[in-house]
Amino acid sequence: MTYKLNEKLEFSEPYIVNENVCAIRLDANESFIDPGEELREKILTALRGVSFNRYPDNSYKELRQVAGNLFDTDPDLMVIGNGSDELLSLLIGSFLKSDDLLMLRRQDFSMYSIFASVYERKTCFFEENGNGEPDIHDILTKIQEQNVNAVLFSNPNSANSTVTAKERILELADNTDALVIIDEAYMDFSDQSVSRETAARDNLIVLRTCSKALGCAGIRLGFALSSERIINVLNALRPPYNLNILTEAVACAVLSETGYIKDAISHIVVNRAELYKELKALEYSEYINKIYPTATNFICIETDHADYIHESLKARSIMVRNFKKRLRITVGTKEENKAVAEGIKSVLKDIKNNDDNAGKGGKSND
Repeated sequence: MTYKLNEKLEFSEPYIVNENVCAIRLDANESFIDPGEELREKILTALRGVSFNRYPDNSYKELRQVAGNLFDTDPDLMVIGNGSDELLSLLIGSFLKSDDLLMLRRQDFSMYSIFASVYERKTCFFEENGNGEPDIHDILTKIQEQNVNAVLFSNPNSANSTVTAKERILELADNTDALVIIDEAYMDFSDQSVSRETAARDNLIVLRTCSKALGCAGIRLGFALSSERIINVLNALRPPYNLNILTEAVACAVLSETGYIKDAISHIVVNRAELYKELKALEYSEYINKIYPTATNFICIETDHADYIHESLKARSIMVRNFKKRLRITVGTKEENKAVAEGIKSVLKDIKNNDDNAGKGGKSND
């Protein structure tokens, strides 16, 4: 006998993690900042005190208090997750029924649509305005017309680095009964968070992470912030001891270092400004369509030559993220930023020379 897979799993594809080995990695939106010896020693001290033979505190009270202080939110209105992915899975899989409709942005964090597909949730999409931001009017109209049950998107935008003003997010939440889930993975680089507004609204959920500004991608830790009613439900749904005791220890050590975190974010923002200035200057090129303004730790370039630029940079041992018509470049060290900017300039010259030799115009495809 042969076991037959559920039809929805037959064509499943995993989340693609780039395994290419390059000297400069600017494709994963990680922090380039090393914690340093002092913080490393604090982390090691915390780990030495871990009782490996015991389960962690299932309430994660100490960690919630530290995180609440960092995010300036009530620790009792917070749920800890094994990365924000676990929380996304719980929300899409449990808060929505099989015939419910989830509205997404067309280009966003791919796990949103993957979870929706796995749980057999119907999806629809909203439009963006000319600046690459959600069209709130379009969203509210479609919620009414299509009977949408939940809306989920990242802010700042994980695809193009723009940010939507918090007033607009609250306008959305306050004018619908649908569940509004805002993934604020990059919000440490902006000041438009609505995390402090969730307690007073029973349809607003904010997700936060430690993998971007906090430089803790490796420990897999996320947070959900919402009203008491929703937090109680999430706590009932999450598995017991869903966060391992090692992650808890490391997180408490790192997240309590608010001075270090503030300095790290400032350092990234300074380097971001320098990289943005270098790349923005390339908009003169007929081969660059747009350099998006950024409220994240990456720069987004829109170009018809993304594939060629991506492969040419990889040949120079520089890895960036390719979205076919867009390139996403993580802010790195000064040396890394200089290398990628110079690399792109060189590649643009190569494209022009190739086109001149072929007698083609600038906006032609590769």
